[in-house]
Amino acid sequence: MRYLLLPFAILYGLITDLRNWLYDTGRLKSVRFDLPTIGVGNLRVGGTGKTPFIEYLIHLFASEYKIATLSRGYGRKTKGFRLATPQSSAQEIGDEPLQLYAKFGDKINVCVGEERILAIPELLALQPETQMILLDDVFQHRSIKPHLQILLTDYKNLFYQDYLLPMGRLRESRKQARRADLIIVTKCPQQISETEKENIKQNIQKYAPACRVLFTHFKYGKPRSIVTQNEGILQKVALVSGIAQPHYFERDMREHFNVQKHFIFPDHYFFSRQDVAILSEFLEQNPETFLLCTEKDAVKLQKMDFLEKYKSRIFCIGLEVSFLDKEDSYFFRNFLQERLKFFQEKDN
Repeated sequence: MRYLLLPFAILYGLITDLRNWLYDTGRLKSVRFDLPTIGVGNLRVGGTGKTPFIEYLIHLFASEYKIATLSRGYGRKTKGFRLATPQSSAQEIGDEPLQLYAKFGDKINVCVGEERILAIPELLALQPETQMILLDDVFQHRSIKPHLQILLTDYKNLFYQDYLLPMGRLRESRKQARRADLIIVTKCPQQISETEKENIKQNIQKYAPACRVLFTHFKYGKPRSIVTQNEGILQKVALVSGIAQPHYFERDMREHFNVQKHFIFPDHYFFSRQDVAILSEFLEQNPETFLLCTEKDAVKLQKMDFLEKYKSRIFCIGLEVSFLDKEDSYFFRNFLQERLKFFQEKDN
């Protein structure tokens, strides 16, 4: 069935290649702003770990720069520019920006805007002290030219093994990987061999020969109460997830917990009263079981007042990015700092 879609994939590829050619040749203009901007994106539709990687960059630079994050705010019910506030909801700014604000709102500014080229001037007008902007899911938004472009590719769904929409899941052709300054393979197993890493590097560098390839994995934290934020020790759990790849989340959680059930919802899902009634009924019937969800889902469940009776039994689990090799970690930090210093000196 996939090959029946080949003509449509070819047409889609011609359109996206034409658009990229117009930008590459200057017929369509890209704007580079004066303050440092770092873009994080991917070629493939679906989760590659962009939000955890944005969090990694926040930890890396928050002590040196006044940071703002900018994304489209996928799944939100609003349009235009929005700056996150304590009153913001997932419906207003999206669940992933709300997750960032819940974790870092006292240190950074979080904003959304589908037209990034218009959103940045609005952000700077409201927050002129901003010194760095982290652009989430910006690889295909070529009207902005970041100072650094980081491309993520999922170890389980490497872009060079995929095909263009609708035949596959690629949003543009594999050769566009050459526009990246760094390519990060995410969600790797910790025990990946050097031989496999070298094979992945060689396949990626067929499309981006000048690009350094680094490898990362996710480390899960300890479960935290969505009410008190205190850590807890859980045994029996029911999982709740509205994410892109719930089967991987379940697989990982089964390694640490006795998983009784998994309530799976679509990615960026907004829970309804009917959903909460189902979760409440499950907790009523299973008094020794806790609900365990992702941080992205936790920020939405926290807002559900009619879950109040059971909120003390709802926990979330976070994850963080870690480089497989210390050398890669040092290289990444030094590479970003040197490139940012170069652009700042050049602009001055």
